This record gives sequence, C-alpha cells and structure tokens, in this order.
Amino acid sequence: CRLGPIMPKKQSWCTGSTASFSKETKPHDYHLTVMTLSKKGKVEEAFKVVKETHSKGLPLGAGSYDILIRALLARGNLKDAMEIKDIASQHIARFKLSEMANNLHIVTLVKQGDIKGAVASLKDMLQSDQVPSHLAVTRLVQGLGNHGDTEGIEEVESLVKNLGPSVNLSYMLFSNNKAMAHIKNGDIDSAVEGLEALYTQNSDGPQKSIAFVFRKVLEANNGDAVDKLSAMAERLCNHFVTYRPATDLFLQ
Repeated sequence: CRLGPIMPKKQSWCTGSTASFSKETKPHDYHLTVMTLSKKGKVEEAFKVVKETHSKGLPLGAGSYDILIRALLARGNLKDAMEIKDIASQHIARFKLSEMANNLHIVTLVKQGDIKGAVASLKDMLQSDQVPSHLAVTRLVQGLGNHGDTEGIEEVESLVKNLGPSVNLSYMLFSNNKAMAHIKNGDIDSAVEGLEALYTQNSDGPQKSIAFVFRKVLEANNGDAVDKLSAMAERLCNHFVTYRPATDLFLQ
C-alpha cells in the first residue's frame, strides 16, 4: 500500500504564525482569533487580523474590537487603538468603548499629555452611564494639576461628585492638586491660602494630609514653595494646635 505525501498542518493565527486565513474562514473564526491573540498579548498579530477583515468588509463582534483596543491602550499604543475604534465604528452602529477601555483611554491620554482629550473621554463615560475608575480620575486630576489647570480640576470634581463610594475618591485629591496647579502657575500664596483654610475652617472634617504637596515641591526643588508651606505648617501648630501638616513635612 503506497501512501501519498504527508502535508504539514497549516498553523493558525492563534499559534503565533503569520499564515493567512483561507477563503472559507468565517467571520466568527476571525472574531475568536482576535480575542485569543489579544488575551495572549499578541496585539500586533491581532491588529493585522482586524485590518485584514476590514479590508474584506467583514465585521467582527464588538467584544473582539474592544479587547484589542484595551490591549493596545495597556501598551500605550493610542494611535493603533483609535484606528481599531474607527474600524469598529464603521462596522457597528453606535459602537462605544467598554468601561475598562475608556478608563485605559483616559490614563493613556494623560500620559501622553492630552489632558483636554482625557476630560472629554471622562464626559463621554459619564454620559454613557459608565463609572470611571479611581486610577483614571486620580491620573486625570494629577495631570490637570501638573498643567496648572485649576478650573479643569474643579470641573472634574463637579462631574464625579455624585458617583459616591463606588470610585472611593478623597476630597484631598482635588485640594492637593489645586494647590499644585497654583504652584505650577507661580501663585504659591493662593496654594497656601487654600490648604490652610482646610485646617482652619473645617477642623472637624475627614482626615486631611498634604504630604503629596510637600513631596512634589521637594522633588521639584521649589524652595519658595517649601518655605511658605513650612511657615504655614508652623502657624497651624502655634495658633490652631494642628500638627498634621508639620508631621506631613517631617515625614518627607
């Protein structure tokens, strides 16, 4: 009995090969492949699959687009992530990013310095009844502080104030970063005034800490800010018997 030649099995995208799909490949197969590759961190290959399906006019499921977008954003690849979002929007009416993808989008935008875009992304989330993560809001507020945007911080504070404990935000996040925004703009006196009022006008409120502000000005070697904040801490000790700011400074 003669045997014919044994043909090697064709590898699929899921194994990490660059082999193409056959003409008989169904859209659902592409969908599963993109999901699998994205979960395995093979985002470049998943990206190629989506581009191939798009060139053929084949739509994938919303989940496969979203998981690839998340994987790309997790790597800081904003350009390709937004290209996939555009492709998804062409195939799926009213395609929207998932809550997790939007949170990653905000963090990535802040890292790349697009603060206005990050604020816009936050607004889109809230309009879609999605809840921003603690990390996304924190990074956004810190980014606004680094850019000296006090109005932006107040806007974000207003946007998220009704989210309640689900986000677990401390009001000191906003107070400290407003102070940092004033310092960024060279207005140290306004920063000191705002922080001092926290201890003198609402002494019975939640626990307060300005260690973040002290750490940032020390890291920046901002001697003027350190001097004025230190004088504030001394005043609070001597006149208001409030020792927490001095402790925050000492621990730095």
